[in-house]
Amino acid sequence: MKKIDKCIKWQIFLKILPLTGLFLLSKYEIHLVNIEIWSFDLLGAFLLGATTFLIAFALNNTIADYRYSESLPLEVSNILESINDTNLLVAILHSEYNSQPLKNALIIFGKELLEALETNMPLESVINNINFLNHFLLI
Repeated sequence: MKKIDKCIKWQIFLKILPLTGLFLLSKYEIHLVNIEIWSFDLLGAFLLGATTFLIAFALNNTIADYRYSESLPLEVSNILESINDTNLLVAILHSEYNSQPLKNALIIFGKELLEALETNMPLESVINNINFLNHFLLI
């Protein structure tokens, strides 16, 4: 995972580097021709620095969101397994409890969530399944 992060950082750097070079080269050419629209004073340096900082801040947050979203399916899977383990434990401790309906509902929920994430479809059916699961979890 760290290798992927380094690759992403280098990809971003290599995409931004030509744009920065193009900006500096165009600024130098405008300076040579003496048609400066905007002088590069402290205010210009401040604006360039502030813009660079804001872009870096936004890119850093995007990469952090990406890292968080990578672990999300694993966390959902662990939660579903934990609910199922608790369901089976209750079935062992209470012989009159039927664990199969909740197990089936968890399987359906997991499949629909996976399908919704893979196809980018709206999550309405997943939300309906969560409401359906609430009925089993409150009993």
